[in-house]
Amino acid sequence: MSQKQSPYRGYLYLAAAPFLVGTGVEAASFLSHFPVFLGQGLRYGVGALILLPFSYKKLSTLRGLGFRNWFMILALSATGLYGFSVSLVEATKSSSAAAVGVVIGCAPLLIVLISEAILIRLPAVQTLLGALIVVGATALVEGSGTGSAKGFLWSLVALVCDALYSVLSAPLVAKTGAVSLAFTTNLIAATALVITQLVSLKPFNFGDTPTPYLSILYMGVFVSAAAFLLWYGGLSKIPVQVAGLFVGLIPIGALVAQAVVGGRQVTVPQVVGSVGVMMGIALGVAPGEVVKLLLERLGLRKY
Repeated sequence: MSQKQSPYRGYLYLAAAPFLVGTGVEAASFLSHFPVFLGQGLRYGVGALILLPFSYKKLSTLRGLGFRNWFMILALSATGLYGFSVSLVEATKSSSAAAVGVVIGCAPLLIVLISEAILIRLPAVQTLLGALIVVGATALVEGSGTGSAKGFLWSLVALVCDALYSVLSAPLVAKTGAVSLAFTTNLIAATALVITQLVSLKPFNFGDTPTPYLSILYMGVFVSAAAFLLWYGGLSKIPVQVAGLFVGLIPIGALVAQAVVGGRQVTVPQVVGSVGVMMGIALGVAPGEVVKLLLERLGLRKY
């Protein structure tokens, strides 16, 4: 079924994926004393193992890929997986999670700008307004926090890596399929992260409690495997500049997980911000005729 006939399944995939990624934020909080590169490498390794049985018969799609496409796959793994994981950890060492989250929350806007710049055209006003609303609302959900110059720079790196994850995935998933691309990128990132841990020669302690391993298992299953499949599946149905709006659901997933697992209280600004994120997404995906009619009812006929 084509994208124009039924985009709703794509929207469902795109909504579920970042929500699951957001729940992984709470899971990652249990890895504070676990070796960083090893923990992330094992997480992607679990994802690759889960995806292997589903991707085994579909890996033939990778054989015909030329140098350019393989370079893009490596770039995707290096930025969207390896780079994002490392920069996020480094950012939170000197800045609060909220301060880092506000910077990374600009990803929907950056995705729109980059994807349209590649096509050498201006963003659609409707999509741009939706992205701006999502970014502003995300800041409300994240709240305020303390930061440093070093943390801000690492947050910017994480922001760029997050945006490139979607921008690079969009053309690749059409050639490889969601399952093959998810398996391949997980495998590359897992290998690179584990090697980084080994060559760093830093002593590490595996710990004596099962908590870190349960966290790694959760992230491997629901983030590295399920969320990746859903996101790539959504990108195969929805244009990346529109899909990027759904990244704003990451802090909402984190908020829900923190409330359920961590028992933290949800504030009024966070609720308002969550509603704002969904309104921004709704504006971005609504048919153009509906948006124009709404703006006319508001007296903005010049739109």
